[in-house]
Amino acid sequence: MKKLTALLLIFVFAFSSICANAAVPKFLLEEYNNYSADYSFSVVFESTDELVALLKELEMPDEIENFVDIKALISSILSQGMEMQLQANASKDLRKAEIGLCATSQKSVTVNPNLTVSADSKLGMWIKLDLDAQIPVFEIIYSAPFLNKYMIINVFDMLPDEVAKVQFFNYIESIFSSEFVDATKEFSAKLLEEHADIKLSGSVCTVKFDNNALIDIINEYITFMSNQISPTLPEYVNTDIYSETPKLGNIQLLGDKGITYKYSLVSGKISNIALTADVSINIPDIVTASGGEWDYQSSGILDFMIKSNIKITKIGSTRVDFPVLNQQNSFSVMDMMPEYTEPEYGDDEEVYPYFYTSTYTNELPVINGEIYVPLRALLEDAYGDTVHLSYENGIINVNCKHFDGFTHLKLTENSELAYTDNTSHKVPKVIIKNGTTYVGRSLFEDLFGWNMSSATHDMLYDEYYVSFHTSK
Repeated sequence: MKKLTALLLIFVFAFSSICANAAVPKFLLEEYNNYSADYSFSVVFESTDELVALLKELEMPDEIENFVDIKALISSILSQGMEMQLQANASKDLRKAEIGLCATSQKSVTVNPNLTVSADSKLGMWIKLDLDAQIPVFEIIYSAPFLNKYMIINVFDMLPDEVAKVQFFNYIESIFSSEFVDATKEFSAKLLEEHADIKLSGSVCTVKFDNNALIDIINEYITFMSNQISPTLPEYVNTDIYSETPKLGNIQLLGDKGITYKYSLVSGKISNIALTADVSINIPDIVTASGGEWDYQSSGILDFMIKSNIKITKIGSTRVDFPVLNQQNSFSVMDMMPEYTEPEYGDDEEVYPYFYTSTYTNELPVINGEIYVPLRALLEDAYGDTVHLSYENGIINVNCKHFDGFTHLKLTENSELAYTDNTSHKVPKVIIKNGTTYVGRSLFEDLFGWNMSSATHDMLYDEYYVSFHTSK
Protein backbone atom coordinates (compact mmCIF):
# COMPACT_ATOMS: atom_id res chain seq x y z
CA MET A 1 0.00 0.00 0.00
CA LYS A 2 2.88 2.40 0.64
CA LYS A 3 4.10 2.04 -2.93
CA LEU A 4 0.56 2.49 -4.23
CA THR A 5 0.17 5.64 -2.16
CA ALA A 6 3.42 7.05 -3.52
CA LEU A 7 2.22 6.40 -7.06
CA LEU A 8 -1.04 8.19 -6.29
CA LEU A 9 0.87 11.21 -5.02
CA ILE A 10 2.98 11.28 -8.16
CA PHE A 11 -0.16 11.16 -10.28
CA VAL A 12 -1.84 13.95 -8.33
CA PHE A 13 1.22 16.15 -8.64
CA ALA A 14 1.61 15.48 -12.36
CA PHE A 15 -2.06 16.30 -12.93
CA SER A 16 -1.91 19.50 -10.93
CA SER A 17 1.22 20.74 -12.69
CA ILE A 18 -0.32 20.10 -16.10
CA CYS A 19 -3.37 22.08 -15.11
CA ALA A 20 -1.32 24.90 -13.65
CA ASN A 21 1.29 25.36 -16.35
CA ALA A 22 1.21 26.65 -19.89
CA ALA A 23 4.24 26.70 -22.14
CA VAL A 24 3.81 30.39 -23.00
CA PRO A 25 5.57 33.68 -22.17
CA LYS A 26 4.73 35.59 -19.03
CA PHE A 27 2.28 37.99 -20.59
CA LEU A 28 0.26 35.05 -21.89
CA LEU A 29 0.21 33.11 -18.61
CA GLU A 30 -3.44 33.67 -17.98
CA GLU A 31 -5.63 31.22 -16.09
CA TYR A 32 -7.82 29.00 -18.26
CA ASN A 33 -9.87 27.10 -15.71
CA ASN A 34 -13.07 26.84 -17.74
CA TYR A 35 -12.90 25.95 -21.40
CA SER A 36 -13.55 23.40 -24.15
CA ALA A 37 -11.01 22.38 -26.78
CA ASP A 38 -10.53 20.04 -29.73
CA TYR A 39 -7.19 18.29 -29.73
CA SER A 40 -5.42 16.29 -32.42
CA PHE A 41 -2.24 14.29 -31.94
CA SER A 42 -0.02 12.25 -34.25
CA VAL A 43 3.29 10.37 -34.09
CA VAL A 44 5.07 9.44 -37.31
CA PHE A 45 8.18 7.26 -37.64
CA GLU A 46 9.91 8.02 -40.94
CA SER A 47 12.24 5.03 -40.55
CA THR A 48 12.30 2.04 -38.21
CA ASP A 49 15.55 0.53 -39.53
CA GLU A 50 17.51 1.12 -36.32
CA LEU A 51 14.74 -0.28 -34.15
CA VAL A 52 14.46 -3.42 -36.29
CA ALA A 53 18.25 -3.87 -36.13
CA LEU A 54 18.13 -3.58 -32.33
CA LEU A 55 15.31 -6.13 -32.05
CA LYS A 56 17.31 -8.59 -34.12
CA GLU A 57 20.28 -8.17 -31.80
CA LEU A 58 18.09 -8.76 -28.77
CA GLU A 59 15.91 -11.82 -29.32
CA MET A 60 14.03 -11.64 -32.61
CA PRO A 61 14.83 -14.61 -34.90
CA ASP A 62 15.43 -13.96 -38.60
CA GLU A 63 12.82 -16.59 -39.52
CA ILE A 64 10.01 -14.34 -38.35
CA GLU A 65 10.44 -12.26 -41.51
CA ASN A 66 9.10 -15.22 -43.50
CA PHE A 67 5.72 -14.39 -42.01
CA VAL A 68 5.83 -10.74 -40.93
CA ASP A 69 6.99 -7.52 -42.60
CA ILE A 70 8.79 -6.30 -39.48
CA LYS A 71 9.44 -2.76 -40.71
CA ALA A 72 5.86 -2.23 -41.81
CA LEU A 73 4.49 -3.78 -38.63
CA ILE A 74 6.61 -1.68 -36.27
CA SER A 75 6.02 1.51 -38.25
CA SER A 76 2.25 1.02 -38.26
CA ILE A 77 2.17 0.10 -34.55
CA LEU A 78 4.29 3.06 -33.41
CA SER A 79 2.71 5.65 -35.68
CA GLN A 80 -0.25 7.14 -33.85
CA GLY A 81 -3.15 9.39 -34.72
CA MET A 82 -5.84 10.54 -32.34
CA GLU A 83 -8.63 13.12 -32.10
CA MET A 84 -9.69 14.33 -28.65
CA GLN A 85 -12.19 16.62 -27.02
CA LEU A 86 -11.33 18.27 -23.72
CA GLN A 87 -13.70 19.94 -21.26
CA ALA A 88 -12.55 21.68 -18.08
CA ASN A 89 -14.57 23.41 -15.40
CA ALA A 90 -12.60 24.44 -12.29
CA SER A 91 -13.12 26.99 -9.56
CA LYS A 92 -10.66 29.86 -9.38
CA ASP A 93 -9.07 28.43 -6.23
CA LEU A 94 -8.94 24.92 -7.83
CA ARG A 95 -10.68 23.35 -4.85
CA LYS A 96 -13.42 22.11 -7.15
CA ALA A 97 -12.79 20.80 -10.64
CA GLU A 98 -14.36 18.66 -13.32
CA ILE A 99 -12.38 17.53 -16.35
CA GLY A 100 -13.41 15.32 -19.24
CA LEU A 101 -11.27 13.96 -22.07
CA CYS A 102 -12.70 11.81 -24.85
CA ALA A 103 -10.58 10.43 -27.68
CA THR A 104 -11.15 8.43 -30.84
CA SER A 105 -8.58 6.70 -33.00
CA GLN A 106 -8.61 4.73 -36.23
CA LYS A 107 -5.70 2.31 -36.36
CA SER A 108 -4.40 0.14 -39.18
CA VAL A 109 -1.62 -2.35 -38.53
CA THR A 110 0.22 -3.95 -41.43
CA VAL A 111 1.38 -7.49 -40.65
CA ASN A 112 2.47 -8.37 -44.18
CA PRO A 113 1.36 -7.53 -47.75
CA ASN A 114 -1.52 -9.98 -47.36
CA LEU A 115 -2.80 -8.87 -43.97
CA THR A 116 -3.75 -5.45 -42.63
CA VAL A 117 -5.79 -5.19 -39.46
CA SER A 118 -7.88 -2.07 -38.87
CA ALA A 119 -9.67 -1.05 -35.69
CA ASP A 120 -11.57 1.89 -34.28
CA SER A 121 -10.94 2.68 -30.64
CA LYS A 122 -12.31 5.05 -28.04
CA LEU A 123 -10.77 6.34 -24.85
CA GLY A 124 -12.22 8.47 -22.10
CA MET A 125 -11.20 9.87 -18.74
CA TRP A 126 -13.22 12.04 -16.41
CA ILE A 127 -11.94 13.56 -13.17
CA LYS A 128 -13.97 15.06 -10.34
CA LEU A 129 -12.34 16.93 -7.46
CA ASP A 130 -14.14 18.57 -4.54
CA LEU A 131 -12.06 19.50 -1.50
CA ASP A 132 -14.96 21.42 0.09
CA ALA A 133 -17.37 18.48 0.24
CA GLN A 134 -18.16 17.01 3.66
CA ILE A 135 -16.43 13.84 2.43
CA PRO A 136 -13.68 15.06 0.05
CA VAL A 137 -13.96 13.75 -3.50
CA PHE A 138 -11.16 12.78 -5.86
CA GLU A 139 -12.66 10.39 -8.38
CA ILE A 140 -11.45 9.20 -11.76
CA ILE A 141 -13.63 7.44 -14.33
CA TYR A 142 -11.76 5.63 -17.06
CA SER A 143 -12.82 4.00 -20.31
CA ALA A 144 -10.43 2.27 -22.71
CA PRO A 145 -10.44 -0.23 -25.59
CA PHE A 146 -9.44 -3.07 -23.25
CA LEU A 147 -12.36 -2.31 -20.90
CA ASN A 148 -15.94 -3.45 -21.42
CA LYS A 149 -17.15 -1.20 -18.60
CA TYR A 150 -16.24 2.13 -17.04
CA MET A 151 -13.56 1.79 -14.37
CA ILE A 152 -14.03 3.94 -11.25
CA ILE A 153 -11.04 4.97 -9.14
CA ASN A 154 -11.83 6.70 -5.87
CA VAL A 155 -8.42 7.92 -4.79
CA PHE A 156 -9.31 8.48 -1.13
CA ASP A 157 -10.72 4.95 -0.84
CA MET A 158 -7.37 3.55 -1.96
CA LEU A 159 -5.56 5.02 1.05
CA PRO A 160 -4.94 2.67 3.99
CA ASP A 161 -6.57 4.54 6.89
CA GLU A 162 -8.12 7.80 8.07
CA VAL A 163 -4.77 9.29 9.09
CA ALA A 164 -3.43 8.71 5.59
CA LYS A 165 -6.56 10.27 4.09
CA VAL A 166 -6.18 13.42 6.18
CA GLN A 167 -2.51 13.73 5.27
CA PHE A 168 -3.29 13.15 1.60
CA PHE A 169 -6.05 15.78 1.74
CA ASN A 170 -3.60 18.30 3.21
CA TYR A 171 -1.12 17.42 0.47
CA ILE A 172 -3.69 18.09 -2.27
CA GLU A 173 -4.68 21.35 -0.61
CA SER A 174 -1.07 22.50 -0.63
CA ILE A 175 -0.32 21.69 -4.29
CA PHE A 176 -3.58 23.29 -5.45
CA SER A 177 -3.05 26.38 -3.32
CA SER A 178 -2.69 29.73 -5.02
CA GLU A 179 0.85 30.06 -3.64
CA PHE A 180 1.95 26.77 -5.20
CA VAL A 181 0.18 27.40 -8.51
CA ASP A 182 1.45 30.97 -8.84
CA ALA A 183 5.02 29.94 -8.00
CA THR A 184 4.87 27.16 -10.59
CA LYS A 185 3.51 29.44 -13.31
CA GLU A 186 6.10 32.11 -12.60
CA PHE A 187 8.93 29.59 -12.64
CA SER A 188 7.64 28.06 -15.90
CA ALA A 189 7.62 31.49 -17.51
CA LYS A 190 11.12 32.17 -16.20
CA LEU A 191 12.43 28.93 -17.74
CA LEU A 192 10.96 29.76 -21.12
CA GLU A 193 12.30 33.30 -21.07
CA GLU A 194 15.79 32.01 -20.21
CA HIS A 195 15.98 29.00 -22.51
CA ALA A 196 13.44 29.40 -25.31
CA ASP A 197 13.48 31.46 -28.49
CA ILE A 198 10.28 33.51 -28.22
CA LYS A 199 8.96 35.68 -31.05
CA LEU A 200 5.73 37.65 -31.20
CA SER A 201 4.36 38.80 -34.54
CA GLY A 202 0.91 40.33 -34.50
CA SER A 203 -1.49 37.79 -33.03
CA VAL A 204 0.94 34.87 -33.32
CA CYS A 205 3.54 33.89 -30.73
CA THR A 206 6.19 31.28 -31.56
CA VAL A 207 8.21 29.48 -28.90
CA LYS A 208 11.14 27.27 -29.92
CA PHE A 209 13.81 25.36 -28.04
CA ASP A 210 16.50 22.87 -28.98
CA ASN A 211 17.86 19.79 -27.25
CA ASN A 212 20.20 21.69 -24.89
CA ALA A 213 17.43 24.05 -23.85
CA LEU A 214 15.08 21.12 -23.21
CA ILE A 215 17.64 19.36 -20.99
CA ASP A 216 18.25 22.58 -19.01
CA ILE A 217 14.51 23.14 -18.61
CA ILE A 218 13.92 19.58 -17.40
CA ASN A 219 16.80 19.70 -14.91
CA GLU A 220 15.80 23.05 -13.43
CA TYR A 221 12.14 22.10 -13.35
CA ILE A 222 12.87 18.84 -11.51
CA THR A 223 14.91 20.68 -8.88
CA PHE A 224 12.25 23.36 -8.44
CA MET A 225 9.42 20.86 -8.12
CA SER A 226 11.38 18.66 -5.74
CA ASN A 227 11.92 21.64 -3.46
CA GLN A 228 8.24 22.56 -3.72
CA ILE A 229 6.91 19.05 -3.12
CA SER A 230 9.11 17.70 -0.33
CA PRO A 231 7.75 19.95 2.47
CA THR A 232 4.16 19.02 1.55
CA LEU A 233 4.50 15.23 1.48
CA PRO A 234 2.48 13.17 3.97
CA GLU A 235 4.43 11.51 6.77
CA TYR A 236 3.82 7.97 5.46
CA VAL A 237 5.51 8.66 2.11
CA ASN A 238 9.15 7.74 1.71
CA THR A 239 10.74 11.11 0.96
CA ASP A 240 13.94 9.46 -0.25
CA ILE A 241 12.47 9.37 -3.76
CA TYR A 242 12.41 13.18 -3.71
CA SER A 243 15.53 13.91 -1.66
CA GLU A 244 17.92 13.21 -4.54
CA THR A 245 16.86 15.07 -7.66
CA PRO A 246 18.08 13.25 -10.79
CA LYS A 247 19.89 15.24 -13.47
CA LEU A 248 19.81 14.60 -17.17
CA GLY A 249 23.32 14.67 -18.55
CA ASN A 250 24.41 15.27 -22.10
CA ILE A 251 21.80 13.01 -23.68
CA GLN A 252 19.92 13.40 -26.94
CA LEU A 253 16.15 13.78 -26.89
CA LEU A 254 15.50 16.11 -29.84
CA GLY A 255 16.59 16.30 -33.45
CA ASP A 256 17.90 19.38 -35.26
CA LYS A 257 14.45 20.98 -35.61
CA GLY A 258 13.75 20.83 -31.88
CA ILE A 259 10.30 21.75 -30.54
CA THR A 260 8.11 24.57 -31.82
CA TYR A 261 4.94 25.88 -30.18
CA LYS A 262 2.82 28.28 -32.21
CA TYR A 263 0.20 30.21 -30.26
CA SER A 264 -2.58 32.05 -32.10
CA LEU A 265 -4.40 34.77 -30.19
CA VAL A 266 -7.85 36.30 -30.56
CA SER A 267 -8.60 39.39 -28.50
CA GLY A 268 -5.55 38.66 -26.38
CA LYS A 269 -6.60 35.11 -25.52
CA ILE A 270 -5.22 31.83 -26.86
CA SER A 271 -7.40 30.37 -29.60
CA ASN A 272 -5.05 27.74 -31.00
CA ILE A 273 -1.80 25.97 -30.04
CA ALA A 274 0.15 24.01 -32.66
CA LEU A 275 3.09 21.82 -31.63
CA THR A 276 5.78 20.22 -33.79
CA ALA A 277 8.49 18.14 -32.13
CA ASP A 278 11.45 16.57 -33.90
CA VAL A 279 12.24 13.72 -31.48
CA SER A 280 15.52 11.84 -31.69
CA ILE A 281 16.04 9.62 -28.63
CA ASN A 282 19.51 8.20 -28.13
CA ILE A 283 18.87 5.00 -26.16
CA PRO A 284 22.60 4.26 -25.54
CA ASP A 285 22.96 7.69 -23.89
CA ILE A 286 20.07 6.92 -21.55
CA VAL A 287 21.34 3.41 -20.77
CA THR A 288 24.88 4.57 -19.96
CA ALA A 289 23.62 7.59 -17.99
CA SER A 290 21.63 5.20 -15.78
CA GLY A 291 24.72 3.07 -15.12
CA GLY A 292 24.25 0.40 -17.79
CA GLU A 293 26.37 -0.61 -20.75
CA TRP A 294 25.42 -0.55 -24.43
CA ASP A 295 26.71 -3.78 -25.95
CA TYR A 296 24.87 -3.67 -29.28
CA GLN A 297 25.93 -2.79 -32.81
CA SER A 298 22.74 -0.83 -33.45
CA SER A 299 23.01 2.93 -32.92
CA GLY A 300 19.85 2.75 -30.80
CA ILE A 301 18.57 6.12 -32.05
CA LEU A 302 14.82 6.47 -32.51
CA ASP A 303 13.72 9.32 -34.80
CA PHE A 304 10.09 10.38 -35.09
CA MET A 305 7.89 13.45 -35.37
CA ILE A 306 5.16 14.50 -32.97
CA LYS A 307 2.49 16.92 -34.11
CA SER A 308 -0.46 18.19 -32.14
CA ASN A 309 -3.01 20.95 -32.41
CA ILE A 310 -5.29 22.37 -29.74
CA LYS A 311 -8.22 24.51 -30.85
CA ILE A 312 -9.95 26.36 -28.02
CA THR A 313 -13.65 26.19 -28.88
CA LYS A 314 -14.99 27.94 -25.78
CA ILE A 315 -13.64 29.98 -22.88
CA GLY A 316 -15.94 30.47 -19.90
CA SER A 317 -18.43 28.42 -17.91
CA THR A 318 -18.24 24.87 -19.27
CA ARG A 319 -20.34 21.81 -18.59
CA VAL A 320 -18.35 18.58 -18.42
CA ASP A 321 -20.32 15.66 -19.86
CA PHE A 322 -19.81 12.79 -17.42
CA PRO A 323 -21.04 9.30 -18.34
CA VAL A 324 -24.13 8.00 -16.55
CA LEU A 325 -22.93 5.09 -14.39
CA ASN A 326 -24.79 2.11 -12.97
CA GLN A 327 -23.93 -1.37 -11.68
CA GLN A 328 -24.26 -2.87 -15.15
CA ASN A 329 -21.88 -0.53 -17.00
CA SER A 330 -19.19 0.21 -14.38
CA PHE A 331 -16.97 -1.30 -11.71
CA SER A 332 -14.68 0.00 -8.98
CA VAL A 333 -10.97 -0.72 -9.20
CA MET A 334 -11.08 -1.49 -5.48
CA ASP A 335 -13.27 -4.51 -6.25
CA MET A 336 -10.43 -5.96 -8.33
CA MET A 337 -7.66 -5.47 -5.80
CA PRO A 338 -6.87 -8.41 -3.54
CA GLU A 339 -7.25 -7.68 0.15
CA TYR A 340 -4.07 -8.21 2.12
CA THR A 341 -4.18 -7.84 5.85
CA GLU A 342 -1.07 -6.33 7.33
CA PRO A 343 -0.56 -7.84 10.80
CA GLU A 344 -0.17 -5.57 13.78
CA TYR A 345 3.23 -5.69 15.44
CA GLY A 346 4.50 -4.26 18.68
CA ASP A 347 6.91 -1.34 18.65
CA ASP A 348 9.89 -3.58 19.43
CA GLU A 349 8.84 -6.47 17.20
CA GLU A 350 10.58 -7.12 13.91
CA VAL A 351 8.38 -7.32 10.82
CA TYR A 352 9.24 -10.12 8.37
CA PRO A 353 8.27 -9.97 5.60
CA TYR A 354 6.59 -6.63 5.00
CA PHE A 355 3.85 -6.97 2.35
CA TYR A 356 6.02 -8.02 -0.61
CA THR A 357 9.34 -9.46 -1.68
CA SER A 358 11.15 -9.14 -5.00
CA THR A 359 14.44 -9.72 -6.76
CA TYR A 360 16.27 -9.37 -10.06
CA THR A 361 17.74 -12.51 -11.57
CA ASN A 362 19.56 -13.71 -14.68
CA GLU A 363 16.70 -15.97 -15.71
CA LEU A 364 13.26 -17.29 -14.79
CA PRO A 365 13.10 -20.83 -16.17
CA VAL A 366 9.73 -22.21 -17.24
CA ILE A 367 9.33 -25.96 -16.72
CA ASN A 368 6.09 -27.79 -17.51
CA GLY A 369 4.31 -24.46 -17.72
CA GLU A 370 5.43 -23.24 -14.28
CA ILE A 371 7.72 -20.28 -13.66
CA TYR A 372 10.74 -21.13 -11.50
CA VAL A 373 12.10 -18.44 -9.17
CA PRO A 374 15.37 -18.06 -7.21
CA LEU A 375 14.95 -19.39 -3.67
CA ARG A 376 17.75 -17.62 -1.78
CA ALA A 377 17.27 -14.15 -3.29
CA LEU A 378 13.54 -14.02 -2.52
CA LEU A 379 13.91 -15.36 1.02
CA GLU A 380 16.76 -12.98 1.87
CA ASP A 381 14.80 -10.03 0.48
CA ALA A 382 11.80 -11.04 2.59
CA TYR A 383 13.52 -12.04 5.84
CA GLY A 384 16.86 -10.26 5.73
CA ASP A 385 19.64 -11.68 7.87
CA THR A 386 17.16 -13.68 9.98
CA VAL A 387 17.01 -16.42 7.33
CA HIS A 388 19.84 -18.94 6.97
CA LEU A 389 20.34 -21.29 4.01
CA SER A 390 22.80 -24.15 3.65
CA TYR A 391 23.52 -26.73 0.95
CA GLU A 392 25.22 -30.09 1.38
CA ASN A 393 25.09 -33.20 -0.84
CA GLY A 394 21.95 -32.03 -2.65
CA ILE A 395 20.10 -31.10 0.57
CA ILE A 396 18.96 -27.48 1.05
CA ASN A 397 18.14 -26.49 4.63
CA VAL A 398 16.48 -23.16 5.39
CA ASN A 399 15.92 -21.88 8.93
CA CYS A 400 14.05 -18.76 10.03
CA LYS A 401 12.07 -18.02 13.17
CA HIS A 402 9.77 -15.68 11.22
CA PHE A 403 8.35 -18.30 8.87
CA ASP A 404 4.58 -18.56 9.27
CA GLY A 405 3.74 -21.85 11.02
CA PHE A 406 7.18 -23.44 10.82
CA THR A 407 10.84 -22.61 11.36
CA HIS A 408 12.64 -25.13 9.13
CA LEU A 409 12.30 -25.84 5.42
CA LYS A 410 14.09 -28.81 3.86
CA LEU A 411 14.40 -29.32 0.09
CA THR A 412 16.30 -31.84 -2.01
CA GLU A 413 17.74 -31.19 -5.46
CA ASN A 414 15.73 -32.91 -8.24
CA SER A 415 13.09 -33.99 -5.68
CA GLU A 416 9.40 -33.16 -5.48
CA LEU A 417 9.29 -33.53 -1.69
CA ALA A 418 9.61 -30.59 0.68
CA TYR A 419 9.43 -30.60 4.47
CA THR A 420 8.26 -27.80 6.76
CA ASP A 421 9.52 -28.94 10.14
CA ASN A 422 8.37 -32.59 10.01
CA THR A 423 5.47 -32.18 7.58
CA SER A 424 5.96 -33.35 3.99
CA HIS A 425 4.61 -31.55 0.91
CA LYS A 426 4.66 -32.27 -2.79
CA VAL A 427 6.21 -29.40 -4.75
CA PRO A 428 7.61 -28.88 -8.26
CA LYS A 429 11.02 -30.51 -8.66
CA VAL A 430 13.77 -28.36 -7.14
CA ILE A 431 16.55 -27.54 -9.61
CA ILE A 432 19.98 -25.95 -9.37
CA LYS A 433 21.11 -23.99 -12.42
CA ASN A 434 24.40 -22.11 -12.71
CA GLY A 435 24.81 -22.29 -8.95
CA THR A 436 21.34 -20.92 -8.18
CA THR A 437 18.57 -22.93 -6.54
CA TYR A 438 15.24 -22.48 -8.34
CA VAL A 439 11.84 -23.56 -7.03
CA GLY A 440 8.44 -23.45 -8.66
CA ARG A 441 6.39 -20.38 -7.88
CA SER A 442 3.72 -22.67 -6.35
CA LEU A 443 6.11 -23.60 -3.53
CA PHE A 444 5.92 -20.04 -2.21
CA GLU A 445 2.19 -19.93 -2.85
CA ASP A 446 1.39 -23.26 -1.16
CA LEU A 447 3.89 -23.29 1.72
CA PHE A 448 4.24 -19.57 2.46
CA GLY A 449 0.84 -18.27 1.34
CA TRP A 450 2.34 -15.71 -1.02
CA ASN A 451 0.94 -14.61 -4.39
CA MET A 452 3.10 -13.82 -7.41
CA SER A 453 2.45 -10.23 -8.51
CA SER A 454 4.86 -9.85 -11.44
CA ALA A 455 7.44 -11.62 -13.58
CA THR A 456 9.06 -9.47 -16.29
CA HIS A 457 12.05 -9.46 -18.63
CA ASP A 458 14.04 -6.31 -19.39
CA MET A 459 15.42 -7.02 -22.86
CA LEU A 460 17.78 -4.03 -22.92
CA TYR A 461 19.57 -5.12 -19.75
CA ASP A 462 18.75 -8.82 -20.25
CA GLU A 463 17.61 -9.33 -16.67
CA TYR A 464 14.45 -10.65 -15.08
CA TYR A 465 12.35 -9.33 -12.22
CA VAL A 466 9.94 -11.28 -10.03
CA SER A 467 7.87 -10.21 -7.04
CA PHE A 468 5.37 -11.73 -4.60
CA HIS A 469 2.74 -10.29 -2.29
CA THR A 470 3.61 -11.80 1.06
CA SER A 471 0.62 -10.78 3.22
CA LYS A 472 -2.26 -13.23 3.42
